[in-house]
Amino acid sequence: MKDVKTEAYAVIAAMAPEPAVLTDDTDLRTGLHYDSVRLIELTIALERHFEMAALNLDDAVTVTSVGDVVALVDRALSNRSGTP
Repeated sequence: MKDVKTEAYAVIAAMAPEPAVLTDDTDLRTGLHYDSVRLIELTIALERHFEMAALNLDDAVTVTSVGDVVALVDRALSNRSGTP
């Protein structure tokens, strides 16, 4: 099984407009300087990396931090495998 947190951190860091040390509390906009277009690109990159269906947009728009991204991906992967 993939280590979701480690792999999500790697994708987020690779796509970040500004390099930074990532923590769960790192803000995507103020800490990493993601703009709305870059956030959409991040969503697509995560879907491809984790081989997931499109993420739920209602959930995706609430994401503000690196930890939120990890939780969103983890939920999507859990839903895919049928576990609660």
